[in-house]
Amino acid sequence: MARLLELGIEKFLLANCLAGVISQRLVRRLCINCRSPFQLDSKTGRELGLEGESGGHYFKPGGCRLCGYSGYQGRIAIHEVMHVGPLTSEAIYRGASDEELDRAARQEGMISIKEDGVNKAREGWTSLEEVLKIACTEN
Repeated sequence: MARLLELGIEKFLLANCLAGVISQRLVRRLCINCRSPFQLDSKTGRELGLEGESGGHYFKPGGCRLCGYSGYQGRIAIHEVMHVGPLTSEAIYRGASDEELDRAARQEGMISIKEDGVNKAREGWTSLEEVLKIACTEN
């Protein structure tokens, strides 16, 4: 949102005309031939900022001839999807802080890039390390 305002777009135009915002980042895709499952323990979950995720099953890179012993093969996108509903629109119009805007967007169902990445890590598409590299550089 800040970037659109930096471009000189007026708040009232954004509030009235914007239907949604999608952001994406590319992360390395785990090699399906050699990825291996693991269970996230609570200590590691805390260290990674994923307190509520301990006990979850995830995948980590292995290494085989197919992926050049890197554990990864190709890339996938992780997304942040924000629908601009009445709460978000009103927050934009009044020039709310980033925290207030984020709160309004979450109330209207926004999925953060970190949440999408963690879901894709849980499904075996990428690793938590890849997601956290991106999530820690956001903002």
